[in-house]
Amino acid sequence: KEQIKSQYEKAKADYAIANESKFQTALRHFVKTKNTAREVKSSLDFSAVLRQGGPLARSSPKLALQNLPKMLGAAFSEGRFRQSEAELRSRPNAPLYKSSKLYLSDIDGDITKQEEAFRQGYLANFLPVKGSNRAYVTFLNRMRADKFDALVNNLPFKPTPDQLKAISHFINVFTGRGDLGSHRAAAETLSTILWSPRLLVSRIQMLAGEPMLRRDAAGVRKVVAKEYAKLAGSVAVIYALASMSKVD
Repeated sequence: KEQIKSQYEKAKADYAIANESKFQTALRHFVKTKNTAREVKSSLDFSAVLRQGGPLARSSPKLALQNLPKMLGAAFSEGRFRQSEAELRSRPNAPLYKSSKLYLSDIDGDITKQEEAFRQGYLANFLPVKGSNRAYVTFLNRMRADKFDALVNNLPFKPTPDQLKAISHFINVFTGRGDLGSHRAAAETLSTILWSPRLLVSRIQMLAGEPMLRRDAAGVRKVVAKEYAKLAGSVAVIYALASMSKVD
């Protein structure tokens, strides 16, 4: 099923390219050139753990450690990557991921479904870039889905659709996927100027406590607040250890 979906997305993208205007072609090559630089800088590392996924990894270190082997496996095997993605999308909560707008990225087809650090450029099929992309997507997608499952399955009540959206929004923000609201279409334009506009927005929203203040967070604010407390505690421990090392 995942392979069919991937083929469909690729065919749709190929059709759009075949029917674009000269201006659209020039713009696509400009964006792709810029994305190539982004690919090179983001490759050959596993920065999803502490950079884009840093807040959620620090507030949920056990989940992060559990997903590291999956991330490494996907980096060196496309088969393991596809297997991981298929498993996520066959989970009991998979329909809720979609309806609540939990962001699960892809590496094929529509550019809006890809992680900002790996928007396809001219080196998309270069093995180190491709492996890093798979690792990046695997870690972030699994962290998002695992955290959603952990929070929703442990609620003492059945959440409403709005509450599920609030939980998904919190997870998206903590993994670098900020919400631009009615201006979300502008993210693609901004990405030609800024490195990762959604990541920037997510950090602003996180620091402002926006996931807790949303109207649809009523009833699950305590759940989100606990995650903020976990993050604060983790950061405090890191700074304390850093201070102790300086004293030594």
